[in-house]
Amino acid sequence: MSLFLLEKECLLTGLLSYVQAPVLIKYPASLSLTAYSYCFATVFMVLTGGVTTNGVHEWALTTTEIIAILYAVSMFIFPWAYIT
Repeated sequence: MSLFLLEKECLLTGLLSYVQAPVLIKYPASLSLTAYSYCFATVFMVLTGGVTTNGVHEWALTTTEIIAILYAVSMFIFPWAYIT
């Protein structure tokens, strides 16, 4: 089932890019539509998490989680440092 859903998600993401391309060519934007969708998704996830959790204590990060986040951010900012 999960492979089926992954396949459909990839298909729909590709279709969305295909449909957006002519519009973005005709009306170029200084900030891409992908950036807007990522910002919207981030805000939506934070709001959803705030509504569905029982309290602020569930948002506390452990030391291991903070290290994992910093590692992921460093891989995003400096990808060439991790290429072997």
